[in-house]
Amino acid sequence: MVKRTFFYVAFIFLLLLLALGMGEAVARVYIAITTKEELPPSHPARCLNKDAPENRPAFQPGCALSGLFINSLGFRSREIGPEELQRRKKIMITGESLAFGWGASSNQATFGYLLEDLLGRDSFAVLNAGVPGSSISQTIRYYDGYCTQFNPDVLIVFSGWNDLVNTTLPAGKAEARLRRRPYRPSLFADPLNFCIERSRLGYLLYRALYFPAMVRSNRLMAYNQAIIDDFETALKTFLMRELQKGKTALVLTLPSYLRENIYQTMNLEEYNRVVASNTNFYSNPRTLTHLHRVYNDILRAMGAIPGVYVVDADADFSKIPFRERKSLFAGDIAHLNDRGNRLIAEQLYETLNQLDLR
Repeated sequence: MVKRTFFYVAFIFLLLLLALGMGEAVARVYIAITTKEELPPSHPARCLNKDAPENRPAFQPGCALSGLFINSLGFRSREIGPEELQRRKKIMITGESLAFGWGASSNQATFGYLLEDLLGRDSFAVLNAGVPGSSISQTIRYYDGYCTQFNPDVLIVFSGWNDLVNTTLPAGKAEARLRRRPYRPSLFADPLNFCIERSRLGYLLYRALYFPAMVRSNRLMAYNQAIIDDFETALKTFLMRELQKGKTALVLTLPSYLRENIYQTMNLEEYNRVVASNTNFYSNPRTLTHLHRVYNDILRAMGAIPGVYVVDADADFSKIPFRERKSLFAGDIAHLNDRGNRLIAEQLYETLNQLDLR
């Protein structure tokens, strides 16, 4: 009797493993067929200087794609010669994809290019040193390794979204991305995250069964406070250090049309495209909205440092009605289209004009 029971249990267990194995195989084939891994011809990543050390330009100088040109210095700016750099006031834009101008249709439509037009090229040269995907610590290392040699007079910092995303990732995943601070495993979350990240079947089941309910949940989900603290400390230290060198610093807050009930304005497919694909599938709108507010409060607080001027793009954009504000973005909640970039340029110009840097 015991042997027969054991046989049945073992047989059922083997059948279950076989079914899971077949399901995993089908899931991997499905994802391989439906996922487009090849970058589009005009994707900025094609211009990246892969595996380049931080004392080299992040982009390949002279790289030209549809709507994108990298100048001889490795920046998304017009060609600027050595003599011009010596004669002009230099403004350097640092940060992530927002700083880079992801979403703008061309170099000429980025807020850096438009700002230079507004200020006048006879007096100013704007260097766009934004690098998509950068956290604040990576931005600072790139500035110290390569960008500092250009000795800019004014720094514009447009950063925070990537750190926000890292804040919401499972601790182990965030650790892998940031390569910092020890990780304390969770008895429940780690096995779940392992299944989601390593198993394509687990990932599809998570997306189909759990994620839709999580999106509609009003629960504030767990996040990594340490990454928030690191962001604040790193940014403040960087700004104070550069101010001591005689520079002027402008800090932009993060505009968005994100809100807690955003899922009520779109179906799940659109939410996945405009919100989750730009952040991740681990957080709900309430948590993302909370963290967006936290990071913007940190950015605004930098204005308490003498010599730092906050351009509160988020506050200005929030005054615009929701539908019109949404039309300023390039298909997601973070990146600005041509109209959005122009609005940022005008806000920066207004602040710089008041400072009278000429």
